[in-house]
Amino acid sequence: MTPFQGSGDAPVEVEIAGRGFEARVETDFRDGQGALDAGFKAELAAAGGGVAVPLERVSFTERRTLVATVPAGLAHGLHDLVVTDPSGRSGFLQRAFRVVIPAGAAVAFRVDPILPQRAGASFSVCVSAIDAQGRVVDGFEGAVTLVDATGTVTPGELGPFTQGQIRAAVTVHATSAADSLAVSDARGLAGGSIAFPVMAGIPVAVAFTTPARSFRAQSCAGPIELELRDKLGLTSAAESDLSVALDVAPAAGASFFSDEGCQMPLGDELIIAAGEASAGFWLRAEGPGPLTVRARPEGIGSASQTEAVEAVAP
Repeated sequence: MTPFQGSGDAPVEVEIAGRGFEARVETDFRDGQGALDAGFKAELAAAGGGVAVPLERVSFTERRTLVATVPAGLAHGLHDLVVTDPSGRSGFLQRAFRVVIPAGAAVAFRVDPILPQRAGASFSVCVSAIDAQGRVVDGFEGAVTLVDATGTVTPGELGPFTQGQIRAAVTVHATSAADSLAVSDARGLAGGSIAFPVMAGIPVAVAFTTPARSFRAQSCAGPIELELRDKLGLTSAAESDLSVALDVAPAAGASFFSDEGCQMPLGDELIIAAGEASAGFWLRAEGPGPLTVRARPEGIGSASQTEAVEAVAP
């Protein structure tokens, strides 16, 4: 049945295709008379039960299809089609026609609530066109522009809608304590989501946040700070205690400490606690020369930094 939907507030001209659509031919061999009966009937009834509504002006075409008019006033929802040929045989098509709320009834858009998200990770949103009563306008098939409070959401357009709604994967590329999505269309209809937090992504690497230092041998230098980063380079907190292996090159060049007086040896491991994004340590070098410090977190990307160690003053 083409088209397969209408608004119900005006008649709709449709064409019905199928198999076995034939006019009935009758011949009277006694007087040589014949007749051609192309009197097809068609009706629509609400899916799941309801009073059938006859289609108007049903006629048989040269293409062996039927053309007809769906009358105005049909109830909103899905309707089944029954076609009866001139011989009384009938065919049934389930959910053949849909009566929708017309697109012009839309007054705004509704964005379903969004759970907390992570920057750089896609998530699903559902946008609905709604009328003044808050019903989904299932005849709306347009598109909307999408923006967010951080100005980083992608894609920037969603559509076309299907039956008044669209579900799509979107991504926000920045963190926010209270981000929100806003949609609008060419007619000026608009809508938005309630606020939702966007946290940094899961840590994928560690980085030095303090610049390379220049200090004298046998002095206590620091703190030297490390920070966890997500795939976008944003600061990201550890989900559980994270072990970071520390070493230097040359291997016997220095020792790590947990205090600014270099009195509490740290060994070769630094722990970034769950919920924390950074940690620091102090360093004491035994002799002058370049000293490369390496930080190798468990399971994620490492980092290195070369410090300049000066000779002890005579």
